[in-house]
Amino acid sequence: VCKNQGAFECFLRHTNECRPLVSRAAGYGFPSSLVALRSMCGRGKELAEEASPEAATTAEADACSSGVLGSLRGEHSACIDGCSSSCAVANAAIDAYHAEGQPAALELACRDREKFECFLEGEACKPLFATAATHGIHFPTTVAELEAECAVSKVLLP
Repeated sequence: VCKNQGAFECFLRHTNECRPLVSRAAGYGFPSSLVALRSMCGRGKELAEEASPEAATTAEADACSSGVLGSLRGEHSACIDGCSSSCAVANAAIDAYHAEGQPAALELACRDREKFECFLEGEACKPLFATAATHGIHFPTTVAELEAECAVSKVLLP
């Protein structure tokens, strides 16, 4: 599973389309959520170590053009393009929010907070967070808020 983590993430991101397959696979011990997959695979460190820098850069660029961020990129390009190395983390947190709620999303944001913080620094991403809030998605909107939320949830890493 972990050697093909990216493929499994695709199934887990498309919850509506892949729910029957994911449910059936869970009966055989496969992870049934992005959080479970990342927990099982140690956040994908094995894949990151095997991947070339060029592959990592391409994967990050693809993350900015796909998922929820991809659909919002036209309206929020300054934010998303400015945080291109953080798009995978943000998409995963958004997917976790939809699949498992705020605690799962916050866990991912806290574990990769250095990357997630890009979206919280400066003014470029404020409109993105405002758009998310109108859809019922509430994330911390400043670095200080993220650190406070992470400390409360005991996920803050050194």
